[in-house]
Amino acid sequence: MSILSKIANLFFTQPAAVDSKALPSEMYGTPGWEAMLGMLTGGKAQWDTANAIWGTPTAADAEKAFETHPIITACTNKIMDTVGEARLEIGRDTLDGWQATKSHPYLDLLHTPMEFIPDNTILQALAGNAVLTGAGYVRKFRSIAGGNIAGLAPIPTSWVTTIPDRSGKGYWLGYRLYGTSSNMVVPVKDFIVNRYPKPGNPAESSGAFHAAYRSYMLDTHRENYQIESLVNLKVPGVVVQTERPLQKKEKEEARREFRDKFGGGNRGDVAFVSGKGEIKALNPLADLDWPGLTGLSELRICNAFGMSPIIIHEREGLARATYSNIEVAYNAFYRSTMRPIWTKLANALTLCMLRQEGETRLSFRFRFDEMPAFQEDLTKKTDRLLKMYREGLIPRRKVITELGYDADKMLAELEYDDAVNAILVERARKMMQTQNSSEVNGVTNTTGADTSKLGKPSDASKT
Repeated sequence: MSILSKIANLFFTQPAAVDSKALPSEMYGTPGWEAMLGMLTGGKAQWDTANAIWGTPTAADAEKAFETHPIITACTNKIMDTVGEARLEIGRDTLDGWQATKSHPYLDLLHTPMEFIPDNTILQALAGNAVLTGAGYVRKFRSIAGGNIAGLAPIPTSWVTTIPDRSGKGYWLGYRLYGTSSNMVVPVKDFIVNRYPKPGNPAESSGAFHAAYRSYMLDTHRENYQIESLVNLKVPGVVVQTERPLQKKEKEEARREFRDKFGGGNRGDVAFVSGKGEIKALNPLADLDWPGLTGLSELRICNAFGMSPIIIHEREGLARATYSNIEVAYNAFYRSTMRPIWTKLANALTLCMLRQEGETRLSFRFRFDEMPAFQEDLTKKTDRLLKMYREGLIPRRKVITELGYDADKMLAELEYDDAVNAILVERARKMMQTQNSSEVNGVTNTTGADTSKLGKPSDASKT
């Protein structure tokens, strides 16, 4: 095998351990070859896989990524900012549809969980942390042991470790809460938990960050590489080639004349090349498509969060944005991304704030159906409901409720209108009878007055 073939094998096959003694004599011992071979294998005896390099993500990694990566921050913030747009109610399903309670102390508690915690913080923490890390936790505080819930506070996912239940009655006995002096154990009933279970192990959680982890790491290393290159690579701005080698004093004088004043650090200095020698800077990643690589990583992160790149103003999304697809993107975000989040969060609140507290009839529900993105075209909806009503498929009350009106109030008004209409119809019928009986010589009495004494029409009237 030729030297060129061996070099090609190094580039186009997975590098293995390189034994310098096995190299041809003309390569072995030649300055520079060891550095080249070490660059291909990282100076190691084997090629490391991505799993070995990056490992498995944790909740702490996800929380750090939220603080440092703009796409992950934008996706998570968009979900947290949107979750409060739908009105939250407590009520129950009846034969006439959903009936919401006028007030409930737990609704007030969610809006004012503690004196120093602002409105919507609890909902934002439960939804945002669940999407990001796989689980959102909120601690319940009670006035007395075993009493009613008196306060709520969000807890970082990285602080919580589940304690498994070995009896088989459930997944957990409680939660070990780190970040405290005693690493206390909190009972299951003293937490509100909103989580996405792993399909392979329902006792564990998995969020969007787990799916986007490799894209996040690839984008982070791309960014680090560019930063490190800008700081560490000493790239000349001007190359001066001379027929003879210059002395140090001559180079310094020439640099003062030719120095490129643009750029920072060591970039922009002057390099001198003389004779037949040549200097080449090795830049193994120079041919990578940086915009394409960045865009691909950002798109994959958006996909993991169920977020259209247009909505968070990501570059790839804006490059393809039009007036029509922006509207489509927002409708898809509300219907495909936020609707399941609202439904899941309502179920978690029902379980942890109502069922675990002894309330078996009431439930939480987000009224996202009232939002514009979920509204059917009013004309089409009205036609559809009226058609179903005429065919006897739904009662009149259902039509009124579906159109967003108060059924009791409107039905009472309709019954009143029907009674008034009946009276008016009867009056009109009697007036018609009076008119018909008071016709004299072909003249209709429209006033109801006695026309028997008017006599016959005169000859003048005939003209």
